[in-house]
Amino acid sequence: MKTSFITALLAAAALLAGCSKDAPDGGPQPSDGNRVVFTLGGATRAAGDNDASAPLAATDEEKKIDGLLAVAFTDDGNYYKTFDAAYDADSQTASFDVEKNGIYDIWFVANADETLAAALLALTDRNSDSRVTEDDLAALLVTQQVGRKDGEEAWYPFVMFSTEARRIVSKHGVVTNGGIVTMRRLAVRIDLVNAATGVTVNSVKFVNRTKQSRLGASNDMTFSTPQDLYEEKSYEGIDLAGDFAKPTEYKASIYSYENVDVTPDGEHLPALEVKYTMDGLKFTHTVKFFDSTDPAGKTPLALKRNYLYRIVLTKQLDVSFDITVEDWNTAGAFQIEDIPFDKHDQAALNAALKVNMFTEFNAKTFDLAGKNIAEFYDKLAVSVDECPTTSYVTWNDLQTNGALTAEFTGPDGKKYRLPTAGELNLLLPMWTEEDDRATVNKEKDGVYFPFWNDNSVTNKFPLVTVEAPFTETIYLKNGPDNQADKTHPDDTDSEYTLKGESQMKVGRQTEQVVPLGHPETSVYHIRPVYAIRFKGTSQYAAYRWESCRIADNPLERYFSIKIKALPADSELTVDDVADNASFWRDGFIEFKFPASGHYNSTSQENVNGGVCSYSWSSTLWEDGLTANNLSVHLPYADVNHGSIVNVSLALRFVKVAE
Repeated sequence: MKTSFITALLAAAALLAGCSKDAPDGGPQPSDGNRVVFTLGGATRAAGDNDASAPLAATDEEKKIDGLLAVAFTDDGNYYKTFDAAYDADSQTASFDVEKNGIYDIWFVANADETLAAALLALTDRNSDSRVTEDDLAALLVTQQVGRKDGEEAWYPFVMFSTEARRIVSKHGVVTNGGIVTMRRLAVRIDLVNAATGVTVNSVKFVNRTKQSRLGASNDMTFSTPQDLYEEKSYEGIDLAGDFAKPTEYKASIYSYENVDVTPDGEHLPALEVKYTMDGLKFTHTVKFFDSTDPAGKTPLALKRNYLYRIVLTKQLDVSFDITVEDWNTAGAFQIEDIPFDKHDQAALNAALKVNMFTEFNAKTFDLAGKNIAEFYDKLAVSVDECPTTSYVTWNDLQTNGALTAEFTGPDGKKYRLPTAGELNLLLPMWTEEDDRATVNKEKDGVYFPFWNDNSVTNKFPLVTVEAPFTETIYLKNGPDNQADKTHPDDTDSEYTLKGESQMKVGRQTEQVVPLGHPETSVYHIRPVYAIRFKGTSQYAAYRWESCRIADNPLERYFSIKIKALPADSELTVDDVADNASFWRDGFIEFKFPASGHYNSTSQENVNGGVCSYSWSSTLWEDGLTANNLSVHLPYADVNHGSIVNVSLALRFVKVAE
């Protein structure tokens, strides 16, 4: 319980300000007693107050004050008295006579029912053997119903409580101006907005709706029994038809008291069971409330008093439920991203992707001549001790030992081979040569691979990812010369060629990294990059690429590639998946490449260990002097090409089809 404390200087100023007998126009008028006057704000403010440009979600019923009680405590923290305050709605001012000279801390309670009002008036009797404090006030139990009365146009008044005490100095014969008091509803409001054309919301069941509350904000839900605290409440006959152009709303109908129990998998977590009709079929989706700041998306989100939770239905894959959480009075507090509902079998869609051929980890111990893999890594390893030179080879070594096209026997007895450059392109786009770059964003060189660093100090080219749609073509096989087989240029989805529409978008910044030996100004901005790739083909999928920390050390990293297959008829866009925590919560394939660097084949020194990832393909580049490889750096990632003799890279194998 916070108290707005006035220092001696401010107290003196308040006395001077309060010497006037003039109260605000239209408000309660002074008397010869110890009258105090306050202005109420927050949950009570009218449209146009404070910010006329922001329309208010609150209805007149939600702002209405039918009764106002002022609870006074002396400056030593002891309960003094509860007053029935006069309230003027036009001026939003409250007034009462504190009856004595002195220093008081004043709390306000609006719209208390008979039970709560009686408890407020009887505070002095609650602990007859000990003093009554502000904590006792906060602990009072509120049991009155909230929202519209069932089957009636009438409403239950919304209980409000001031956010903090106002300290006043009262003097007989002086009208004391107590300042602005911010009121806050104890209730939570939930709205439905249907922007999903072809979808009609039929009904909603609120699971674990909270029926009771502490007067002051609770930090747990143990103040009453579960039987008294929670209920299931149904809202029937909603019939909310969706319209993308003009979304329909079911608002100011679903209310609850706060639920701050965020125990994972707790039995009293709030949820909405939404029943809807789509394509003539009936479905039920359970909307759960999760914290968007949790990367795993599994931390429950508290339903807090005086917040508005707006659930927006959109039709992307099938139906998605976006949850926007706003301050009931001012709006714009924070946002929870989509919670998707998918009719299709995501696992089956993912299983059809060719990327499933890649092994989970790099090869650790292998014999090129014997075509044998003795051991794969079983974790992300980046240290020199864990990544010796024996785990790295030059491309020339691969060619000399006939390993480019050979099948290797793994430790499990299964067959493996090196990927082609085109198969690596299933994970990452190809490096964009200078002649193929676009001019975008104030003469920057636009590239068609993930480039996320926007710091001009460390992005000197400067390069930027092209975010306009483009046709992406990859060649999955090698020819007899070990170069990419481009003999089927007109194919769109064959064993030779994959050609489809792709689009990328750089996401929000997640981290800043300064490599060892660099000045503090040489910062790399780390952002995920998202994509929709190969639309119109069997490999149509959403992608998320990001450089990540292995643990706490920012210079021990790995590269994450998340891939989520999309149905052939999906109209999902890159904007739908970018920075969408819920979409990427589950249902994806993930490949992780450790930033274990590479070795200089002459000096045998590890280069870029901890921050960069590399692994060979079996494909010789067009110049005949370099070969394609997966290449990940702090500012970007792509399939590039490097010297066949001067660098030793790691090996990531693919599984040979049985």
